[in-house]
Order: sequence, then structure tokens, then C-alpha cells
Amino acid sequence: MLRKTNFQQLRSTVTVVGSEWGTPSTIVVVSDVLTVTTERNITVESETGVTDTITQILGLDVGDEIRLSPKTGHTITVNDGANMLTGPSTITLNNVDDTLQMQCIATGKCKQTGWTSVG
Repeated sequence: MLRKTNFQQLRSTVTVVGSEWGTPSTIVVVSDVLTVTTERNITVESETGVTDTITQILGLDVGDEIRLSPKTGHTITVNDGANMLTGPSTITLNNVDDTLQMQCIATGKCKQTGWTSVG
């Protein structure tokens, strides 16, 4: 059992995941590529229509993490492959509350670190 003073010390050093995501920025998928700059909390919009696919994410440095959610009414499919390492072969984001967290592990290559699907 932690003594109160140790717990207080531990609590002061813990970073809460998601506390620095910030306000979502909308980015449009272009030719199956999502290009980011400084955004980390991203609402993904289809290039044309309301459906699109992401096969690569560009603009991240190794270690950067991002969180993706679809724009209301849009369906975004993230395909597993050489540049996108997801658990399942595809992840579908089709509800504004769906989220996919990705981390850059090499230039142009990301891996899934979290996924929530609510619809």
C-alpha cells in the first residue's frame, strides 16, 4: 500500500493520456493520404463524397501520436499495409465518436496504438 506522501509524489509526475490533444482540426484525405502538420486531434473528411480510405499518413516525426475521428456523416476506412500497421486488416470509422490513435514509427509509417468504435 502506498503511503499518502508517495502517492502525492507519484500523482504529480503522471501525465494523463489525451490531455494535450487539443481542439480537433479537420483534414481532407487526398489520394488515400492524410497529410498533417502540427495537428494531433484530427477530424478526417473525405476528398469527395462521404467515404474515403487512408493508406498512409505523412508529416509526422518518429514518436508523434495522433487521434483520428471521422467528420459527421463520413466513413473513413484505414487499411493495414506497409505504411499503416493496424490490428485488423481494415478499421472503419463511421461514427463521430469513433477514434483511432496512431503513432509514427518511421517516416511515412504508423502503427495503431488505440481504437474505439461505437457504431
